[in-house]
Amino acid sequence: MHDELFGVHPLSHKTFNRFRLVVHCNGLNKFLLSSREGVAEKDATNELKKYLTAKFYEAGSWYEKWIIEESDKKLLSIRLGKIPQGFLKRPIVEMVTKAIQGQIPFPRLTRIPTGLTKEENQQFVEKLVDATAIDSEKEFVKDIVFEALGIESPIAMFDAVNNNIVINSLHPFYVNYQDYFKNQEPLQIWGVAEILTEAHLYSIDMHSEDINEILSKKDNFLRELVYSSDRLSAPLVAQMLRESASDEGALEKALAKGFRSLGFDVVPLGLAGKPDGLATANLGFRQDVQGVAKYSITYDAKSTKNDRVQTGNVNISGIARHRQDYKADFSVVIGKQFSDKKEENSAVIKEARMQGKITLIEVEDFALLVETASTKRLGLHKLRGLFENCCSPSESRKWILDFVNESVSVPPISEILHVIYKMQSTTKESVQIADIKWQDDKLKPLGKKEILEWLQSISSLVPEYISIQSGDVVELQTHPDKVLEAIGNALKQETPSTTSKALLKSIENSEKKNKIKKK
Repeated sequence: MHDELFGVHPLSHKTFNRFRLVVHCNGLNKFLLSSREGVAEKDATNELKKYLTAKFYEAGSWYEKWIIEESDKKLLSIRLGKIPQGFLKRPIVEMVTKAIQGQIPFPRLTRIPTGLTKEENQQFVEKLVDATAIDSEKEFVKDIVFEALGIESPIAMFDAVNNNIVINSLHPFYVNYQDYFKNQEPLQIWGVAEILTEAHLYSIDMHSEDINEILSKKDNFLRELVYSSDRLSAPLVAQMLRESASDEGALEKALAKGFRSLGFDVVPLGLAGKPDGLATANLGFRQDVQGVAKYSITYDAKSTKNDRVQTGNVNISGIARHRQDYKADFSVVIGKQFSDKKEENSAVIKEARMQGKITLIEVEDFALLVETASTKRLGLHKLRGLFENCCSPSESRKWILDFVNESVSVPPISEILHVIYKMQSTTKESVQIADIKWQDDKLKPLGKKEILEWLQSISSLVPEYISIQSGDVVELQTHPDKVLEAIGNALKQETPSTTSKALLKSIENSEKKNKIKKK
């Protein structure tokens, strides 16, 4: 009477604490011991124990299944299956069918297999249509998963092959807000809404160019919402870099701002087993030798309270693995100073060369690069050369100093800004950088690439006044005279250099012209 388990070994408390079994067992009395506190070990009582245990597991199995079913009812993917077809299934299937039949371009937010035969395309469409049937037992949305699609990719996509909704875990908006929510569902719902928006716009026969523009502007808004709160002028970023060399967390944040100041799209990561961040150069157009429209970098900060970063703390193999995991083109390691002065004979440089595509840069040199790039043209095409050709800190330093010491002509900054302002004021269209040169005779000799590089440089000085989107579109947030005044003030706070003097001269020439006009 004191043995709750009736001689059976301890069972799962998860079920046992919620479990009550009443058993009417005729004939048990004759098996009770004389003390009335135990049961004789006989074949019959052993069979009874097996029976009781079996009933317990039967109840436990039902309970576990019930828990899963109740939990599934709360899953967004399950709830999506209960939404009327006109909201979810039908618009997506109709859009995919039109795309496969060539009636519309392939949608921006839906993955559709390419290279299929006509018969395979037909089978694929039929499979999707079957999943939308009223009596279909298949779930149209099987799961909502998270994948690292890339910084430049949309926040979500519908994978029509696997019927999964994919949330882009590298999208800046997701990265910035994921820690705000204990439950990821709000971000999942946002992604689903984006996918459905595209499908519904196609269902009302809107032109694909207009749909892409709407989705692109929504996506750019989310990115600007993240980036605008994190933009600092290049001199301030350079100062942050120098001051954070001994603080790991601070250096990680400063590196993100540094790469962003240079024109990269940046996603900070910094978790165990991951790089500190991923920086992507979206070139916007194809003018480089290899015809590559973008490249990406994984970066890692190596701080130390000592004078130098110890060689053993660099972990070159881990750096190379990060690059492979994120399918990046290059890896960059930035530290205070690297302890081994033997350079080519040092273990860390030998291993970095062996792994390939790894560049070591000291914090002071990187700060100088950020500082100089704000007053001198440094396109992301040209910057690629640093990562392609340099491995050791001394090679990186030489590349950066060569860039710093390059001569520079006086740029027509004022003319560029006034043309942008005039175009913004007279047209509803976005200002394409390629169109700027044709609006002023003085700018016609310049190439699009040259104008873009100057705009990127000065935007890092006054990021609150100039916005560049996707390497093709530029927007001023205020009158050019105010932008020029802000650039002049920022330059006067910097250490004088040939490039800052050239920019100041350009601004002074503009001020003189304005005074003459007023007279």
